Amino acid sequence: MAFCLEEYTPPPPPANNDCANAEGLTVNTDLACGTVTSGTIASATASGEDETTCSGTEDDDVWYSFVATATSHEIDLINITNGTTDLYHSVWSGTCGSLTNILCSDPNSSTASGLTIGETYLLRVYSWTSTSGQTTSFDVCIGTLPPPPVNDDCANAISIAAGGTATGATSSATNIENLTPCSGGGNGGFCSTGGTGTIDFGAGVWYVYTSSVLGETITVSTDNPGTNFDTEIQIFEGSCGAFTCVG
Repeated sequence: MAFCLEEYTPPPPPANNDCANAEGLTVNTDLACGTVTSGTIASATASGEDETTCSGTEDDDVWYSFVATATSHEIDLINITNGTTDLYHSVWSGTCGSLTNILCSDPNSSTASGLTIGETYLLRVYSWTSTSGQTTSFDVCIGTLPPPPVNDDCANAISIAAGGTATGATSSATNIENLTPCSGGGNGGFCSTGGTGTIDFGAGVWYVYTSSVLGETITVSTDNPGTNFDTEIQIFEGSCGAFTCVG
């Protein structure tokens, strides 16, 4: 019986193994990820920062930093190879040793909101698993969402005339919250049959139609050619902040 012994020296930890050595990231002006930063958790070790706020096992974390150019940024871990694809990431404000959590995310794509333009934030990346020896490589992309539509808020609703049309989009629209569900009418979705309280209608945009005929019946529809966007429509009468749901 013969044995062959070969000495193996693992690679050194990544340069950004610790919070204090976070690697700076370029913030893209859009979501196309034209500029990314390559990284790896191979040979990374626990940094000793807060390890209780987020999930996963932070025993192979690496650190990055970026300066916010908008109040929200999309974070994407892409081109994941050489190991587990189940990565975890979190965003923090403050300084190493005194960090405040902004975001925890198991999905490899997330949106960090409520940011302060010009402030530096820290991004922590590690594997979910507690199994040691992970060698995963990846690219990090920090993207910038487009601005909200002009009719993102009720007060800025776009006017549509009788028989008219309007082109719109919900990209970067913000939540329409605290609206009372419809009572009767409607074909499901967010309209209930006698529900009470409030519900979150998700991201939406606003339009306004002014009727000149008492008791007029109107039909509202959307057309989304070439997309699988599942539109929900709700009709209110009244004014912003004082609605009655009609369908």
